[in-house]
Amino acid sequence: MSNVFTFVNPSVFRSRTEIYQGSFTASSEVEAMQPVYRVYHKGRVLDIALADSNETPIITCRLEGFRRRRGKLYGPNTIAPINMESCMKDNWIIHDFEGNRYKWKVKSFRGPDWTLLDENKNTFATFDRSGWRMHVAGRLTITKPVSKDFLLIILLTSRLVHNTVQDSEAAAAAAASAA
Repeated sequence: MSNVFTFVNPSVFRSRTEIYQGSFTASSEVEAMQPVYRVYHKGRVLDIALADSNETPIITCRLEGFRRRRGKLYGPNTIAPINMESCMKDNWIIHDFEGNRYKWKVKSFRGPDWTLLDENKNTFATFDRSGWRMHVAGRLTITKPVSKDFLLIILLTSRLVHNTVQDSEAAAAAAASAA
């Protein structure tokens, strides 16, 4: 199984992201292909499902609190906590279903990429969104072997981090235009 996934937003009017296995730079490259997974985003909830499963979620992320800075991942018969590292950073602390702690480290919300690190600061995955066309959100590269459940957590939370970074960019743009 390839360890590179491309995230495509098929339409600005749909709240879903299609995830394709492999590296692609334009949405036209995947038009004839079937995505492997879909992430659905509805308010405070993100779900990941197999693309051919009638939208039946495998893992669900429910965000809590006024600012949506914490939440839980719900998997088959288990729950794992997630939370933003601080109000000044877009980093997310996540856990797998065995309780191991990881951090999505965002160098700068205007930066092109972020990295998933374990407690020993080993890189497990990187998400690159630089140089992509309109509908291609970015490319996720998984650098270490991971279980199926952890793969799904990585895919789902990378979309969560992407949403957080986009929200930070929108807030910064609004503040700049107001000044």
